[in-house]
Amino acid sequence: MLRGKDVQEIEELKRQGLSIRAISRLTGYDRQTISRYLLHPEGTPFMGRARNSLANSTRSNLICGNA
Repeated sequence: MLRGKDVQEIEELKRQGLSIRAISRLTGYDRQTISRYLLHPEGTPFMGRARNSLANSTRSNLICGNA
């Protein structure tokens, strides 16, 4: 997770007209990380949908007796 100062720097560079790729080169952060923080600057960026792992569903079935 980026610190507030880093997020402000990314936002300022974008306001100055730099591309995400250019910001990535300057800051050393991945382009996807920069994109996420530009889309969701108020907090932790959305990383995508949560996955229900096979291990979790198998564990639930064993506990509930559905195996």
